[in-house]
Amino acid sequence: MVSTVHLLRLKGGLGRSALFECGFGHLLSQTFWLGCLCSIGLLASCQTQLQYPYNTSELFTDSGKRSGKSLIHYLKQANADVQACAPKYGKGLNDVSPRIVEEVLEAARSRKISVKLAHDCVQVMFTAVAPEAVSATVKAVVSVYRKMFVTKQIAFVDTQTAPVMAEALQSLLLLTPLSVEYSSIVRAEVDKRLNFRRYSRSRRKHIQPLYDGLELDFARWHGEPVTASVIDSLSDDSTLKLFHIRLQDPRLKQAVLVKRIRRRLELSLFSGIRDDSEGVLQRLKQWGQNRIDRNRHALKRLWFQPPENLRTLVVRQKPKDNQSKLLVSYGDKAHLVPALPLRGWLWFEFDDIDQPVTVCAPAEELEVTPCVEADALRIEGNSISLDTKGVVRFKDMFTSTEALELLEASHDMGILVHLDEQSATQHMPLRFEVPQSLIYEGRDYGASGPILSIALWLYREHVVAQVQEAKGTALVVVDPQASSEFMVASQGRRGRAGVDGVDGVDGSDGSDASCSSAGRDGTDGTDGGRGGNGGRGGNGGDINVWLICEPDECESLNTWAQTSVYSLPGRGGNGGNGGDGGDGGDGGDSAIHCEGLGGGHGLDGRDGRDGRDGQDGYNGAPGLPGNVYIEYRSPEHFPLPTFRAIPSSAADDTAHLHN
Repeated sequence: MVSTVHLLRLKGGLGRSALFECGFGHLLSQTFWLGCLCSIGLLASCQTQLQYPYNTSELFTDSGKRSGKSLIHYLKQANADVQACAPKYGKGLNDVSPRIVEEVLEAARSRKISVKLAHDCVQVMFTAVAPEAVSATVKAVVSVYRKMFVTKQIAFVDTQTAPVMAEALQSLLLLTPLSVEYSSIVRAEVDKRLNFRRYSRSRRKHIQPLYDGLELDFARWHGEPVTASVIDSLSDDSTLKLFHIRLQDPRLKQAVLVKRIRRRLELSLFSGIRDDSEGVLQRLKQWGQNRIDRNRHALKRLWFQPPENLRTLVVRQKPKDNQSKLLVSYGDKAHLVPALPLRGWLWFEFDDIDQPVTVCAPAEELEVTPCVEADALRIEGNSISLDTKGVVRFKDMFTSTEALELLEASHDMGILVHLDEQSATQHMPLRFEVPQSLIYEGRDYGASGPILSIALWLYREHVVAQVQEAKGTALVVVDPQASSEFMVASQGRRGRAGVDGVDGVDGSDGSDASCSSAGRDGTDGTDGGRGGNGGRGGNGGDINVWLICEPDECESLNTWAQTSVYSLPGRGGNGGNGGDGGDGGDGGDSAIHCEGLGGGHGLDGRDGRDGRDGQDGYNGAPGLPGNVYIEYRSPEHFPLPTFRAIPSSAADDTAHLHN
């Protein structure tokens, strides 16, 4: 229990107004005060806990208040999309700050997320951050590198993570191909914070790779000028990539690019590549991809080659909030829908090319295999998009009406891709999760449930319910084969609990004996008061149901309504507890050794009797169920699914009544 003393100690920090807003008279209510302290932001543990699955729309909503925490919470999930780290990418992070960069890298160090995921996320941030903020973002990465590997202010939880983390941070600083200005910012920050002369030889080994890479900005490598012969001597592709990104001299940069492409041509197993090596070389120099010339090679067909473990898409509804999430099913659990690269999934067959080809890899990979550029594709489908790298992404949050539109293709969600005059479709299995029951209660203790108006109709083998009450409308889609636990109900509010009885008053203690008289008796404690009776529960509200159906559909729809729509009585309130009886007073003590009066002593007084505990109050009576009126209506009177208004009362010619 929160004591008065503790509350007074808090008063100086909270201010008089905050305490009085919470209600100073409730000093003995621990629950009340915890709620009060939460409401004025004193207890950090009261913050709303982020839930899983947690999608990019929720991240966008939350990231303005707690960007780092929200982003890491998102990235910890399976199928997290690093594009959410880019503020300019639709829904996702609101903004990038140096602190967020540090928090993401710290999450990788402590193994909350993978190092690769942290690297890719921060690299996306670099590409999306405003030009004026690049310097601060680079400073954050260099600062983390210094603390982890030079001054060792940050320790690693295991020895395996450290070298992977060092390589990732070096990659962020050396292999992020943004601009000449970016390179100069990196050099300035490394010189300022990792100055070679400040540190001992043992610590310089962690700085040397950065200085080696930055030296390439001035066409030098290990202290020597970079020449054509130096480039010819290189064989490791990671080193060639470093040269390609950091060299500023266009002639040297081009020489490195040609060497990288020729090495890939030598290793390619695709027939016909070596016969057209010069043409492939020119296409990769221009686009970074070996794009098929569709003016020379006619498209014969395209098709999807789906993975064996194609997952089912799941719609999770929150009808009262007018929200639905799109998730993907993994056994009995649902996760974020992954971004789906079309490369390796969508295939093409062309004249005069003897093997199927797929969508091009990103240009920076310099893939020499013939391919179709993502920009040439056009995609159709409910709430899906295709980016410039050929990655399909699904919208992850819908209104209830938009979720209903997902049923257009019945039990799947189609992805339709066009190239030239041909197309291919991939059907994704789709199901609606059984939502939580829609229970509408009365507002106050003992209040009747609200009056509801419900329109029911069948759509693509699902029951659609539009529920109207005074506060608004909810739209919900239910699979009738899997909805045994779902109901729509108007329920009376539970009755108010009875007041606890007053505790009895303790008896007074008797006075002690003297040499001339016995001890006085203690007085009896008084009886505890009777607990108050609980209040009556509220009645269930009346419900008007319209079955909008053709004659052959009405029977099944009526059966569903009979087993899923209820008017429920509210429970009676609990009776109050009887008050505790007062304790009897203690009798007075005897007097001993009364000198000069014959050595006698007075007797003990009798203890008073304890009072009886008060009787508990009776529980309140439950309310009564309301009426559920069911009426048939022709779809002609309710053009579906575009209707909005529902009549506010039942018609006189009611077709059925239950409850």
